[in-house]
Amino acid sequence: MDNNLMIVIPTFKILVSPEEKNYKAIVVLDRQKLRILLENILKCCEDEVLRNFDLSYLSISRGSSCMVLLFSQSILPKIEEMLRRLKEEGVVPAYYIIEPFEKIVPMKNAVFTDENFMKLRIMPQYAFVGIFANLYSLLGGQADFVIERLGYYYGRGYSGYVQRSLSMDKPDVIKILQYSIVTGVSLGLFSLVDIETKLNVLSNTTDISIRVRDYYEEEEYSRLGIRKCGLFQQGFYRGIIEYSLGQAKYDVREPICYNEKKESVFLISLPVKISKKEKDEFQKIKNALAIE
Repeated sequence: MDNNLMIVIPTFKILVSPEEKNYKAIVVLDRQKLRILLENILKCCEDEVLRNFDLSYLSISRGSSCMVLLFSQSILPKIEEMLRRLKEEGVVPAYYIIEPFEKIVPMKNAVFTDENFMKLRIMPQYAFVGIFANLYSLLGGQADFVIERLGYYYGRGYSGYVQRSLSMDKPDVIKILQYSIVTGVSLGLFSLVDIETKLNVLSNTTDISIRVRDYYEEEEYSRLGIRKCGLFQQGFYRGIIEYSLGQAKYDVREPICYNEKKESVFLISLPVKISKKEKDEFQKIKNALAIE
């Protein structure tokens, strides 16, 4: 098996009770310690795992690894205690728990099951890429516009899904952006390096800087020998913002685009005032998911 092309993804696949509120934990870890985490999950929750876990899988990118756990509210205290202990023991460097708004189902090409209800899914490392190469092959110079618009409409659709899932009366652009970062990391679309937020008190605007590494769209451009920034991702952010704020004045830029460290920086300027609670949530995401 070519280790550069394949990922092995362990999963639980048992339905979570629809009557209960569900949670998602994103756990950053070393691949060599995956077995320890899985053993602790089974030991911690015993037969409750089979009733209250819906899905867990390992997402591996070049820069980081993370495991995503989806579970019922009834075992939240046990999961929190287990993760806190594993962090103190050095098994789990960081973790982040949210109320989930989606169930992540990775693309796959093979499934194996053992007697303990564990499943091994195998998927291509670049399962999410290929579309950009095809568009450039078909459309040539017109591909830039099409890719940006695809990102834009995906961002609008994503925002609507988050709003419905979280029962928001109106879309919250800050929260949707926060969830989009968590989703990107958990799906292995990029590794998070840093998040910075700055409030301009005079204009009541907020600047958000998102630094990522190994962003899948730009990796594909690089393999094609094309020097492009993240057109899809910029469109995605524009879609989120316009879904929430309409035609209010905003800005989305990418001043650093897949540099020698394979890092990119997306700058988002919003005509809203970020609260301390929202800034703290960005910091919490950074502390849990950012790679060194």
